[in-house]
Amino acid sequence: AGRQAETYRDLCIAIFAKAPRWQQRLSDGTVLLSQFAFIFGMLGVYILSAGRGFGMLFFETQWCLPVWTGVACAVVLPFVMTATQMGSH
Repeated sequence: AGRQAETYRDLCIAIFAKAPRWQQRLSDGTVLLSQFAFIFGMLGVYILSAGRGFGMLFFETQWCLPVWTGVACAVVLPFVMTATQMGSH
């Protein structure tokens, strides 16, 4: 069923192809919600780790973690905004 699937959503659609329409919509929404929630959580951990790393690198500057996280966002943002494809930098 999932040989042509490239994403979890494609796999879900292929698996529930013969299911009733309400189950297809429910499973599709569940897959999308769970993927977005996971990515959001991982990006939060990533940027907090980057902020903590900056705080440790410049340990003599006594700023709190939210400020260092803002610095990390400002440093990472130009790379994120100019990357049009994965691995382009």
